[in-house]
Amino acid sequence: MKFVVILLLTTGGLEQIKYPIESGLTCEDQASKWRDANVKYYDEGSTAHGTQGYYTKEGNLWLGHICEN
Repeated sequence: MKFVVILLLTTGGLEQIKYPIESGLTCEDQASKWRDANVKYYDEGSTAHGTQGYYTKEGNLWLGHICEN
């Protein structure tokens, strides 16, 4: 089974969340679907977070994803 691993930077360090890839989706599609549902982009002018990037509602920074077979 193939998985997408979501990488988040939290106050405790690097967090990895592993999800099976849904039938009919590529790893990149699954990661984009997760990103669209779980994080919001803040630009550098935002006062909500220290730097620009994609953040979860808990304030964790989305770093990207890894594809695993």
